This record gives sequence, C-alpha cells and structure tokens, in this order.
Amino acid sequence: MFEKALLQIVAIVLTVLGASLAVAADTATLGAPASVPAGARLSVTWTGPGRQWDRIGVVPAGAPDVSPDTPQSTYASSTPASITAPELPGEYELRYFGRNPNAVLARRKITVSPVAATLASPANAISGATIDVKYTGPANSQDRIYIVKAGSAEKTRSDFSTPAGASPVRIVVPEATGKYEVRYLTGQLALTLARAPLSVAGTAASVEGPGSVTAGASFKVSWKGPGNTYDHIAIAPKDAGPDQYLKSFRIGASPMQIQAPQVTGEFELRYQTGQTQTTLARDTLRVTPARQEPGLIRVNVAQKAASSNGAVEVILDASGSMLLQIGSERRIDVAKRTLKNLTSNVIPAGTPFALRVFGREPNSCQTDLEIAPHPLDRAAVAAKIDGLAAKSNAKTPIAASLEKVASDLSEVHGERLVILLTDGEETCGGNPAVTIEKLVKQGVTVRINIVGFAVDDRKTAARFRQWASAGRGDYFDARNAASLDSAFSQAVKPGFEIVDTHKNVIADGVVGGEPVKVLPGKYTVRLKGTSSREQSAVVQPNATTNVDF
Repeated sequence: MFEKALLQIVAIVLTVLGASLAVAADTATLGAPASVPAGARLSVTWTGPGRQWDRIGVVPAGAPDVSPDTPQSTYASSTPASITAPELPGEYELRYFGRNPNAVLARRKITVSPVAATLASPANAISGATIDVKYTGPANSQDRIYIVKAGSAEKTRSDFSTPAGASPVRIVVPEATGKYEVRYLTGQLALTLARAPLSVAGTAASVEGPGSVTAGASFKVSWKGPGNTYDHIAIAPKDAGPDQYLKSFRIGASPMQIQAPQVTGEFELRYQTGQTQTTLARDTLRVTPARQEPGLIRVNVAQKAASSNGAVEVILDASGSMLLQIGSERRIDVAKRTLKNLTSNVIPAGTPFALRVFGREPNSCQTDLEIAPHPLDRAAVAAKIDGLAAKSNAKTPIAASLEKVASDLSEVHGERLVILLTDGEETCGGNPAVTIEKLVKQGVTVRINIVGFAVDDRKTAARFRQWASAGRGDYFDARNAASLDSAFSQAVKPGFEIVDTHKNVIADGVVGGEPVKVLPGKYTVRLKGTSSREQSAVVQPNATTNVDF
C-alpha cells in the first residue's frame, strides 16, 4: 500500500516537473534596433523554440496578442530574421509568437521613424519620350516612381513607372498630352512621399517614301518625328485600321531602309507611335510586280529545339483573368494542360528548365519562381503544374516577372529562351518594354517569346509583338486550346532572321516552320538570340533553298 502511494507521488512530481520544464523551454529573446525607418528591412536576432509555425512580427503597440500573417512578420526559421517595417510611423512592438495563437514568448518596443523623399524632374516633356528623374528617398523594396495625371487621387498608380533604383531613374512619358505629376510612392501602402509637376506636349511628324516600289524590294524612307521607343514605320493597306499593317519597322536613323511586301497594290507608309499606335504622318506607296519571281528559304531543324548549353524558362500568368472560360474550360486549365504537353513531349528531357508563376495571391503583384533551373524532370514538373491555381483579383506583374529573368537564369550558359504566356496587360505599374530593353543592354543572352492567350484587343497584341521583337523573339497569337498548343510548340523552337547584303533584316521565321518568300539574291540566315550561328543562302526564282541548323 505504501509503495503504491509512493509511486503515485513520484508520478505527480514528475508530471509537475515536466510541465515546468516545458514552460521553461517555451521562452524566447529578441534583439533589434530601438528604431527603424518606415518600410525598411529590419534584422532581428532571436532565441526560442523555433517550431514550425512560430512567427516573429511587428505590430502596433497595444495590439492583441494574435500572430499576424503580413509583410511585417516572418516564420522563426533562422536567426537573424528579416522583416519589413510598417510604413506608418509610430510606436510598435516586436513580438515572438509561439504556436498557440495567443502565446507571445517575447516582446520588445520599437519605434518606426518617418521617411522623406525629393524629386527633381523636367517640367516639360514631349509625348512618349523618356525622361530622367533624380530623387532622394528610402528606396525600399517595391517603392516606385510614377507619372500620373495631375489631380489623380492619392495612391493612384499607372503604367508609367519605374522602381526606385539608382538615381537618376528613367521613365517613359505618356503619349497623351496634358498636365501630369511625377510621384514617389511607397511599395506597401502607396503613400506619396514626393511629387513634381510635368507638362506633356505633342510634336509634329512626317514620312516620305519613293511613291512606287517593286514587290519585295528594299527602299529608303525619310521621316521626322519624336523618335520614341517603339515608334515605327508601318506599311498598311489604305483605309486599314491603325493596328492592321502588313509590315512594321522600328524607327532608325533617317533615311532608313525598309522592305516592301511581296504583294502588290495600293498601300500607305505610316509613322506610328509605340504606345498607342497613333498615326502621326502618312504617305502613299504603290507596290508593283517584281521583275523576277521570288524564291523560298526553308530553315530546317538539324538538332534539338533546346541545346544542352541553354535553358528554357516559362513565365505563366495565373492572374484572375485566367479563370475566365474559353470554350467549355477555364483558361488556366487549358494553359496547364498545354504546359504539361510542352514539358512532357516537346522540350527534350534533361534541358535546363525553369517555371515562374505570377498571380498566385489576390490583390497582389507577387511573382514566384516555382521551379528553379534544373535539368527537366518530366514527372516532377507535371506534378508541380497540377498544383497550380489562378486566383480571383490577382494582378499581372509582367515587368516584375521579366526583371527576375537575369537572376533566375544567372547560372545558365548559352541562350536563355523565355516564353511568357499571358492573357492581359501589365496591371502592377511596371513597364515591360523598358524591362526588356534593360535585359538586352545588360548583355543577357536571352530570347523572349510571348504567347498571347485569347487576346482580343489588337493594340494589346501589337504591343506584345513589339516587346517580343525587342527581346529578339516572336509573338504568337493563341485564340483557343488548339492554337495554344501550336503556339507553345512554335515558341520553343529557335527563331531565325534573313539578312540581305546591306545587312538589313528583311524577313524572319521559326526553324522548322513555313518557308519564307524573298527575291532572288544572296542572303545570310542567322538564328535569333545568338551572334555566331549563321549560314549563307543563294535564292533562285521559283526555287526553294534549304538551310539546316
């Protein structure tokens, strides 16, 4: 009897002692500066249990002891932890939250101090031009400098912006004339830290050609105008809409050499702006039959679509618009099935492959590298694709996703092929055109193909075509499931250009695709995105010349 009682007492003591030890173990400490500038990154050293769901966060002083799931918190996985400070100045508390919702294991007072910014930009600019803006400010993550219409509500964003990087920054001005403001907006709450007035004025333009040319011939065009990025000379049928042209040539030094279409008839030369396709000037052009019948250049596949020293990265739009129906299916489901076919049957196994997805979170401009560059494992990629889902109200950060390409593929040697699949325009204030220009100027060996899925707006499609051209790639228009499959299959193939003896690019196409019609003569055929792979070709009338890569 005595022994039984003694055992019970020992059990109770051990239970109490164990509970005390458990409580003792559930303690934590926090180390951080006493103050931090608004919106800055805060480094926090800590000790504590470090369990799976423990978090460290910054909350307003006096807030309930509930673990936050915000940019101002992070999981307690390693020390020091990095947290984004709130953007509103004031008194806050740094807390270690245990796995129980109201278990605060440590707390520390912290003051968020105000930040300021200044802007120095031109007071006047020509429509569509690029201006340099000098600034001072915190330059926190996601802070941007915008151009918005004068009188716009606070927190207004626009398509005309750039990250707050090294000063000065360059911003493209809207083409619409009028009064604007340059604004420095914070990344979290879009608070205006500085503003400066900007007046945008129009400019005159002219275009003059030879009046009459033979089909397929090269000829000179003189022009005057703003000469902004993506401004172009288009050859269009008379009375056709602004986006309905046969050929388009990006503005170069005047006079510039361009190529007549192979079809005959009455056409117009048009000076068109890059942003809105507005026609600023036009001249008549008659195309007459050529003296010799044209020939064909067919470029054939002599090797795999993606070589072992290159890589393929797909950027997939999973924003809210991808939940819309196309036929009897949602766009995202069609895109996932097509992407699985691409990685299972088209891209060779072992090819370095990466997948970036944007639109995963509602009301967010988040972009995530779902699959880092790695030799293609078909089964693993298929499983990852199956788990993808589009979210209502998610935004479209095309520029931010393209900005990540250089770092995503930094370890890749050789050509980097990027395939962007999207059904809509940029909605996060980025400028994809400027981002692509930066990639090219940085010397990144990249080719950007854009697949537009169910894009009904012709101006949007024209803009995508310009972006792809700037990225040494091509634009593929996909209106349904079948054409999306075809577009992806074409987009993964190498593109090529045909260059005449004057070093003018007169035509382009896809390796293994349809032959290209050109006038008889000598040409150079070169692969896009490379500077060393080219071959000579001699074209005879009514004959096909084969080129193998």
